Amino acid sequence: MTTGDEFRIVYRPSRLTNGVWRCSLLVLAAAAGCTVGPDYRPPEDRLPERWSGSDGGITTTRPAEVAQWWTVFGDPTLNRLIERAVRSNLDLRMAAARLREARAQRAIAAADRWPQVGMAGSFVYEGESLNRRRDKGTDSWGRRFRDTAVQETAKSVVGGSLDPSSLAEDVAGEMLSDALTRRRERQRPRDQGLFELGFDASWELDVFGGIRRSVEAAEAEADAAGDDYRDVLVILLAEVARNYVEARGFQQQLMIARNNIETQQESLRLARSLRDAGVGDELDVAQAQAQLASTQSRVFVLETSFRHSVHWLSLLLAEFPDATLAELADEAPLPSAPPEIPLGLPSDLLRRRPDIRRSERLLAAATARIGVATAELFPRFSLNGSLGVQSFDVRRVLNGRSLFWSV
Repeated sequence: MTTGDEFRIVYRPSRLTNGVWRCSLLVLAAAAGCTVGPDYRPPEDRLPERWSGSDGGITTTRPAEVAQWWTVFGDPTLNRLIERAVRSNLDLRMAAARLREARAQRAIAAADRWPQVGMAGSFVYEGESLNRRRDKGTDSWGRRFRDTAVQETAKSVVGGSLDPSSLAEDVAGEMLSDALTRRRERQRPRDQGLFELGFDASWELDVFGGIRRSVEAAEAEADAAGDDYRDVLVILLAEVARNYVEARGFQQQLMIARNNIETQQESLRLARSLRDAGVGDELDVAQAQAQLASTQSRVFVLETSFRHSVHWLSLLLAEFPDATLAELADEAPLPSAPPEIPLGLPSDLLRRRPDIRRSERLLAAATARIGVATAELFPRFSLNGSLGVQSFDVRRVLNGRSLFWSV
């Protein structure tokens, strides 16, 4: 301590402290690569090298372009419908929301690998009990204590076990200290407020790899959510194309049925003319009438089927049926099929199927969860610390003397 108002404390770590820190660092470094639980290994698949029955014909084993497979039909209306379905389908929006949720959960799990920092501030205003202070009410006890101490000290001096000169210095220093303490207590106000502002940090050391396994599981679940989104997308696009092709097919059948009705009506008039002329008979007229009635009844079924397909399209597009019916009211030919259908290899189809990839990613997540549960059997290690300022006077809160810390 210096002779002025300032003093300085110099901290020098001992050998024991250095040894503890070194051992701790060695243990953490050795355990950093320790991860409990089984490591995931993708399942092996055994598939044939080629498809059965794919020799010749309209199929080929060249790689299939599936990114925008509907464009091979060359139908602008189908392209517009699919674009609107991708933009507005409700099931696809739900799958996209689940994908965003899984990615957010992955970010939350990854955040556990880093220190958690929080900030807190408080103000406490309290009044101190006067009975806690050593004022006039406690001077008698202080005098009795000092008298007893003086008697014991005198006995030590008489017995020769204590130096009188050092005794005088100690007694003078004690009396001065007591006087300063009583003066500070009298000057200190009874009511006072305590201002505190600081940061708290906590870092869990992933010694046994539980956090790493949790992040691994979250990443696999996010990949599974992405494959689930692609699975919904594949089903949606297939349903839009199927219902559109069915609607155009019903339109073609309606066109053929109406042409047949005109032809059959002409045949009925001819049969009646022949009957009236005595050349034909009543049986030919009845057969022509029955064939015409059958074709006319078929028209009602085809119109109902066409509306059913259009309504399904409206549901997939999240639109009202009237708008889709007006858009597809004009007859149009069926989309032309490509000259060849690329199949690819069986292994390629397995990789393209999002439902299979989703199941594989869920298996990886479940395997990682085993490691998370296994890590719960072992102890946890954390580093905690705080840093802040504390003062009775708000004007001195940001003063360097108000700083406190703990680790």
